[in-house]
Amino acid sequence: MKKITLILICIFTIFKAEGQDTFSRAFNDRLMKANMLFNRPDSFVAIPVISNKQVLYEYAVKHVNKNVEVRYIVNPLDTQLKSYNELVKNKKPGDVFIDPNTSYLAYFYSLLKNISSSPPANFTTINEEQTKNNFQADWAAFTFINLNKEFGQNYKYCLVVALHKNNFGDAYCIYLSDERNGLIHSAYANNLSSLKFK
Repeated sequence: MKKITLILICIFTIFKAEGQDTFSRAFNDRLMKANMLFNRPDSFVAIPVISNKQVLYEYAVKHVNKNVEVRYIVNPLDTQLKSYNELVKNKKPGDVFIDPNTSYLAYFYSLLKNISSSPPANFTTINEEQTKNNFQADWAAFTFINLNKEFGQNYKYCLVVALHKNNFGDAYCIYLSDERNGLIHSAYANNLSSLKFK
């Protein structure tokens, strides 16, 4: 009887764990440090992160019926700002330091270059009102790219949404699909705001 009870408890625990949307410890830690919220998009389930040499990302979800995947990157600025403020406090004549709050464009371009087979010449900046309402961010932009093979795997098209909030962090939502129209529909159906600042 005890053995049966133990087996039932184990089965219940397994099903309970599978039903929860648990984040990796690293992803959850980054969310907290960047003061961000994440809500898994409807009809998407968590999938393993794929190791690659182009870009490290912390979390990914995939649509249950469509060949659409979303990968998330969160870069908190807490450590960089601490170092920057310390440098500024001890600044000597001639010293020049870059404020981490001004580096988001360089990071965005670097990301696009690393994962794209042909980096785009430009991107679309989201207007200030939509940026605040949808993401609680200070800056947001998006662009479409063609993926390189290693990062893209079997996907061809990609929509990248970039976010920045002063003194908190940068974040990227990377939508992947093998069909461009399906990619756009899946992204906008979820308001592009599964990841946002508090």
